[in-house]
Amino acid sequence: MVEKHFLQVNDSLLWQSYQFLKQNCSTDEFALLVENRQDFIYDVELAVRTCRRSIESGEIPFEVFCEYILPPKIYDEPFEPWRKACVEEFSFMQSLSIPKICNTLNHCIVKGFTFGG
Repeated sequence: MVEKHFLQVNDSLLWQSYQFLKQNCSTDEFALLVENRQDFIYDVELAVRTCRRSIESGEIPFEVFCEYILPPKIYDEPFEPWRKACVEEFSFMQSLSIPKICNTLNHCIVKGFTFGG
């Protein structure tokens, strides 16, 4: 029924994103994703909504989006709605450019590290 949802929405970018995940996940991985139907649909829609302008303008090639931004999980980790949590936590950066977002995130990450010998 997940596939039916993406067909009914009638959005080619969403459909292509869904198809990429379906074709590039193992059968077991894909089954686990669609088992969490609502979270999976929301995650794909959020990924596309967040990057749509950058994809359509060519700033982010669709292939790069599919390979590095779209996947909801990596390897054997459990599926969690991490994208939703990140959007909520970092919503203050919505109006920033991609380089400024990267710099801000790098600054946030560095705070947790200590350097020394």
